[in-house]
Amino acid sequence: MNSDPDRGSGANSCFLQITRDYIALGMTNCCDFCGASISGQTSKCSGCSALIRPFFGLLDSQLPTPDGRARMNSTLSPHRGLSQEQRLAGLVGGAHISTELPQPFKTRRGPAPIWSDESCEMWASLLHAMNAQGKPYSCLLPLPGESFIMIEEDGTQSIDGIELNRQLPLRDIAVWLSNSNRRATVSDWKSFLIALSSVTRELPPMQEEQWGPWMGRAGWAGFDAPNLLMSESIRGGSTHPYFEWIGKQCDESPDERTSIGYIARMNQDLMREVEGRPSEAWLEILEGGDEKIAEIFMLMVAPRLVVMDHELHFLALRNGRPCTIPITIDPKVWRVLVSWALEPPGSRGAEKLRYLFWCWSGEFEDWRPSTRQLRSTKMLRGTIEGLGEHSSFEPVHYTKNSSGIPVQGKSGLSYLVIPSWTNNKFVVEAVPNWESLANARAHGIQICIDVSGPHDVPAGDFAASYLLHLRDDLGLREMIHTLGSLLHAAESTPRSKDDSSMFAWWERVGENFADLDDMEPDDWEDVDFEGEVEHVDSVVAEEGGLDEVAALANDSEFPPSGDLQGLHDMLERIIRDVQQLQEGSD
Repeated sequence: MNSDPDRGSGANSCFLQITRDYIALGMTNCCDFCGASISGQTSKCSGCSALIRPFFGLLDSQLPTPDGRARMNSTLSPHRGLSQEQRLAGLVGGAHISTELPQPFKTRRGPAPIWSDESCEMWASLLHAMNAQGKPYSCLLPLPGESFIMIEEDGTQSIDGIELNRQLPLRDIAVWLSNSNRRATVSDWKSFLIALSSVTRELPPMQEEQWGPWMGRAGWAGFDAPNLLMSESIRGGSTHPYFEWIGKQCDESPDERTSIGYIARMNQDLMREVEGRPSEAWLEILEGGDEKIAEIFMLMVAPRLVVMDHELHFLALRNGRPCTIPITIDPKVWRVLVSWALEPPGSRGAEKLRYLFWCWSGEFEDWRPSTRQLRSTKMLRGTIEGLGEHSSFEPVHYTKNSSGIPVQGKSGLSYLVIPSWTNNKFVVEAVPNWESLANARAHGIQICIDVSGPHDVPAGDFAASYLLHLRDDLGLREMIHTLGSLLHAAESTPRSKDDSSMFAWWERVGENFADLDDMEPDDWEDVDFEGEVEHVDSVVAEEGGLDEVAALANDSEFPPSGDLQGLHDMLERIIRDVQQLQEGSD
């Protein structure tokens, strides 16, 4: 398990104060997803905020801001209501080709490259075959400028021996290159197509709830390492497209000790040679030192340009769901969009491409959970309500990229349940008391709790189970090894009169916990949440069952410490009582 849900280190961000009486003060709003009453400082409650990553594959920092929406809507509004081609042309119309685009993307100056009728016919034949068969055949095809693209039988593609990581939109390219008049619209086809492969992702057929996990897998890190000295990529294969593009054009090849991103950054002469806004912006960042790099390292970028059915599309929301929008085969549109995708996160072009997803179909489009996921949020809401003063709907901000759900255990320790990149797994940070949740990032002790159960269950169900089990930490200490080790460490670590604060003692608890946790018993088993998940979820499926679940949970007494069967029986009893209430109302 990754020890850090945000895959990086950084200073603790601000803490949104948890007030247990915010409703009584009359400062209430409703959560966007589950409808829970919240303070109004955020648009989502603690539970739904923690579900953004498992539902949508996005960090908190990737969500749209009002200012960002306003800027994008200002760009798009003059062209709303026009044809798709006209809207795309309007979107890129403000780009200054001569200064913003990389040199290889610009229109070729001087005599056009030789492009024979035979070359056009070869691409026309490929286009005909793809229209008939739905896929390309194995072949070697020329590109303007004396380069060649190889298409293997398994679909693998390479240009002059440089293997591409992803397949190109070959049907669109075939339309482009089957006409001899289009050859000079790009000065360096080899470099441009390598860039196109770097910024796009192949999109398989997708069910509604598969979009989020795919977004998480297909995205990339803002920076692949936290500083310039590291030659290995901390984030594996998620290299930013710009460095992938530059690195593939270098003489060196990556290996187990040298990443393609590092190779690219060690060839800054090539970065200056290709020119354009992407190179200019990245060189400025590299010259700014490790502090700026570390900041970008914490970010993730979701894909926006995709290849589907061998054609180029971009992603946009429509009616609360992601969808694909075909991109017209317009040289300027293609070159500008690819150039934007090469820019660093936060730069003007990258932000336009980012907000295209949120604003293309409407000014205030938002990604909505599926029906099943919404039901899961309501079940989680009922669980938080049932815990009363031992939890809160107010999100605790863990980092810029994530927030968690607070819960207080019977031991007196408090826990923050934070999303990870795995649907059915959450990261748990333990702190000495409720007030210390503000410092969970800096002083929390992270404990790993693995769960077993059906992997297709919405994450809200699992989050609810985490909360219930952490609330009963004393009872589950013999079942959950990491929890038992932490409680033992806290109980056996004396407090010193020399402690300047509780965190000085808590630091020693963490040291003792680390020693105990290394001695994991052989007979320890993962927590099985499947029974509770299936039963609770079936009740909340009824629209009217939510309030009743919360009320009955709030009135129910938690079982004694160690009584696992009692915890299960409590949930069963709540479900039975809700069903009886619903039958009586009928």
